[in-house]
Formats: sequence, C-alpha cells, structure tokens
Amino acid sequence: STAMQQELFLRIDDVAFSGDYLSLYDSPTVFVNNELAKVYGLPQAATDGFRRQTLPAGSPRSGLLGSGAILASNGLPQRTSPTLRGRFVAEQLLCKVVPPPPPNVDTSVLNTLPPNATVKATLEAHRQNPACASCHALMDPIGLALENFDSVGAYRTTANNVPIDATGALDGVPFKDEASLATALRNHPDAVPCFVSKLYEQAQGRTPLAVDNPVLADLGKKFVTSGHRADQLLLDIVSSDAYRFVEITTR
Repeated sequence: STAMQQELFLRIDDVAFSGDYLSLYDSPTVFVNNELAKVYGLPQAATDGFRRQTLPAGSPRSGLLGSGAILASNGLPQRTSPTLRGRFVAEQLLCKVVPPPPPNVDTSVLNTLPPNATVKATLEAHRQNPACASCHALMDPIGLALENFDSVGAYRTTANNVPIDATGALDGVPFKDEASLATALRNHPDAVPCFVSKLYEQAQGRTPLAVDNPVLADLGKKFVTSGHRADQLLLDIVSSDAYRFVEITTR
C-alpha cells in the first residue's frame, strides 16, 4: 500500500544520513499512521498522520524484514511466499547468487494446502528434489522465519490451523523468529560488503568487476570504522580514484 511505501522511505531516510545504517536491519523504530499502526498492533492516534514509534520490548517484529512494505511486496496476492521473501534477503541484502528456477516449475502446491499441512513441511518435501534443493536452500529457510506475518504483514501465530514454526538458521546462526533473524542478518559477515557493493554499483552505474575488489574492501573497512554511516560511505565512493577516473587498458 501507499502507507507501507511511505514508511519504508521514512525508515531509510531516518538512518541514511544520521546514524548506523545497519540499524535498519534490526531497529525497533517504525513510522506509522493509523492504518499501519493497526497492522503492527500499535495504538491508534487521535490525529492521524505518520509518527515515529518504538515497538515494545520482546516484539517478534523487528527491523526491515518486519516492515509491511517488504513483507507484502515479496509475496503473492492470495498467500505468503517464503521463497520470494527469502530470495529478497539472499540476493538484495547478502548478495548471494540465486539461479533462476528451471522451466515449467509448478508452484501451485502451496496455493491450496491439505488440512493441517504446513508450508514448512511442504517446502522441505520440495527440496528433496535435487534439481530444486540447491536454490531453495538459499531462500526457503530465511523466508520461513517470516511466516508469522501474513500477506499484508500482520502478525499471526497459526496458518492453515497449525501453529507456525519460524525457527531456523542463517548460515549456521540459529534464530527463533523474525526478530532474532534480524539480529543474525545485521551481524552476518556478508551484510557490510553486500551493502557497500550495492551502493558502489549504483554510484558507478555498472556491476562491480574483479578489478574493483580492492576498492570495495577499502570502502568496507571505512564503512565499519565510521559506525556504518551511509552518508560517509557515499562520500568515500565518489571521492575514490575508481569513481573519479576511468581506467584505460592498453594492449
């Protein structure tokens, strides 16, 4: 919805120029109007409008992956999609390479589950197929951690009349729900280099090449030293020789 998109812009703007950008991944700070407050289980305001609020301590919702915009946009109209949600995290936040699905893949198995069946067990059975396992192993365990949120991002404890099991592991780090996944994501060793490379790619207007690796490593060190300041990282990128000069090779 428009409200969800606006909140996402407000969240990013809140940290992009004034603080630790990686706090976006696990912060309890949200920006809500009354429409979003209802989805997030927060109080209504007498005068509607976007306002900063803090999720209560121990909330199962935290950070970017708990936002309505991310949850709703990485799903399907009639149901959630752990695979699409997990793909967003793997590709956009951790820079993993997820190959495209093979042709003629049937995904309708999740549309009408048998009574008391779980999405988690159904996807686990799907991964028994070796042709599916390698790709889905990169996506499904992450996306299943977000199953406590329905297709519009509202919290739930059951799906198809069965309690939701949101436990799993992110590259060996266990989590019990979205909030603990958010912590694992923020601390993941690929979180910093992935963000640095994404911003570098945007600034350069091209995909980073092998020749860029030393520059990216240096930018990553500076990003950490600055306390994950995205504004400082952008300044470091545009002031780097790699950005300011075009390398010409001769034969």
